[in-house]
Amino acid sequence: MPSRRFRWSSAWPVPSLIVASLLALLAIVPSAGAQAPIGTWTLVSRTDSSAAGVQPADGPLGADPIAWISYDAQGHVAAQLMARDRTRGPVVPTPPALRDPNNSAASDGYDAYFGTYVIDAAAGIVRHQLLGALSPADVGRTLQRHFLLRGDTLSIWFDARRTDGAAVTRRLLWRRLGS
Repeated sequence: MPSRRFRWSSAWPVPSLIVASLLALLAIVPSAGAQAPIGTWTLVSRTDSSAAGVQPADGPLGADPIAWISYDAQGHVAAQLMARDRTRGPVVPTPPALRDPNNSAASDGYDAYFGTYVIDAAAGIVRHQLLGALSPADVGRTLQRHFLLRGDTLSIWFDARRTDGAAVTRRLLWRRLGS
């Protein structure tokens, strides 16, 4: 019985589909050159700085919240932040008119969201594209953050507003879990 040899043909669409799929996947996955902050991180500090100096960040999460943020190699992000002591009862929510346009909204001392992220390596920026969030108003938003990764330390900062409306630069310092 004669053997049949398989021959690749330019008319056969599977190789081009595989290549196209791989290229599409690479377009959303952060590149190694971008130094993506892969892993799970725990919050070390959260401060606001302005011309008036540096002070603890304010708002419904308090000055010293507990938080984790996770980034995976496929471009997914998830963040959870909580006021350290939520046992004191409900936290007064921030009025909608004072909500920060570059920050997600907390509820009763808790904030959470998940989605995808994209890194602009040249600018040192990571954009969180929110697919789901504790606050319905945050779903679909994109939050832009500057970041700097040094070993097991991740610094994230962005323009924000305090609850009194003052413009500040909010800085979050994270440590990789397990380090």
